[in-house]
Amino acid sequence: MGSLTLAHGQIFITNESLTDPNEKIAYHYATNLMRINSTDSLNSFSVIHSNNADTAFIENMHFLYTPTKRGMDTFIIYQNGQKIQTEIINILPHPHHAIFLGTIRDSFATKPELLNNLKLIYTYPHSLLIANNHVSSFEAVIIKRSGREKVLHHLNKTYVVKQDKYGEEQFVYAGLERSKINYGNLFVNGQIRKIKRMNPGDILWIKTATIIGESCPRKIIPNIKITLTE
Repeated sequence: MGSLTLAHGQIFITNESLTDPNEKIAYHYATNLMRINSTDSLNSFSVIHSNNADTAFIENMHFLYTPTKRGMDTFIIYQNGQKIQTEIINILPHPHHAIFLGTIRDSFATKPELLNNLKLIYTYPHSLLIANNHVSSFEAVIIKRSGREKVLHHLNKTYVVKQDKYGEEQFVYAGLERSKINYGNLFVNGQIRKIKRMNPGDILWIKTATIIGESCPRKIIPNIKITLTE
């Protein structure tokens, strides 16, 4: 059995790698960030689990948990040598990766939720675990309630090749070019201003995105259409 000894009392364990940390699940062969939720900082306690997993304490009541077996894992919590709590964690296989707008996992969002999540991430559903690949570019539009589409253009730097006086070729900055392609995974200031002007019923639509990482770049069509509620 894996074991871990810390210097605080506790009530329950949460998985901070999930969008809902209170879900009693962890992902197989992933480094899950677990947290001991304690009300008593005076007594020591131990956490023992049955899965053949790597466990490492970090700080602030957090520890890393990497299960190598699927199924149920039982965490038994002892305080001063006495059993005080049992937690059952379901170890699940990794679901397929998908693109999400920050922590939003719904098709509806308020304006504050949108503005706080203007970053495309490539990860697992219901999880904040980071995948090996990432979003390198994307196209986005706002669909007005009338049905009209407003493209969220991006100003990209352009360069031309010129020869210097020695005949050497150099890339020279040639100005900004208005483009539908947004390089990177973040929305820029001009796009954010347009999103701030969205009205309830308007839709933020991520039309395409390019994923890059361990494999060659590939363009995918993410199913991201988020309707503004208020």
